[in-house]
Amino acid sequence: MKPGTLNWISTSFRYALLAGATLYIVVYSILALYRIPYPFELEWMEGGSLDHVRRILSGQKLYVAPSLEFVPFIYPPLYFYLSARVSNILGVGFIPLRLVSFIASLGCFFIIFLVVRRETRTNFWGVVASSLFAATFHISGAWFDIARVDSLSLLFLLAAICLTRFHTSWRSTVFAGLLVSLSFLTKQTALLIAIPMMLYYLLGERRCSIFFIGGDVP
Repeated sequence: MKPGTLNWISTSFRYALLAGATLYIVVYSILALYRIPYPFELEWMEGGSLDHVRRILSGQKLYVAPSLEFVPFIYPPLYFYLSARVSNILGVGFIPLRLVSFIASLGCFFIIFLVVRRETRTNFWGVVASSLFAATFHISGAWFDIARVDSLSLLFLLAAICLTRFHTSWRSTVFAGLLVSLSFLTKQTALLIAIPMMLYYLLGERRCSIFFIGGDVP
């Protein structure tokens, strides 16, 4: 087979792969924008999340003894307070909570793109990697855009990992620690990633470890 033919096949394959990969992000975005205004629960925890936001807006405490009227979730409060601020602008309902999650999910796509582009030095694989994450939307339970804490927590965590991987100044290290704290204040499972990140700094970037651990205190 002639070299020119091989190059044409290779180029065609890359464009086909890029188009197919990007389609996952496009389809997810369209589907999410269609789901955001839906006036009823898309998942069983959404109603509880909305109840938390309503309590914040009415000046009530979140973490109280369980009762027939209200049982608080075990999650930290950051997502609910941020959603409450958006609700002050858009009104109370599922839309502000889902909008926070949707924007956070787009942020996750972008950070994955940045990390992979930096590692591979090509935009192509950055797009493919972020699209691969978008492709898991259905098989992972369609949680990216719903009124839950997960997407926001993941956004903070991915941003912290990106800073840790590519920046070593004390300022970026402090900021990475703060982002991990924000992720933890959104969902406690961020601690599972925070511990190996601390070990990374202690073993590989010892001079920056104190800044990361200092910034990583909620």
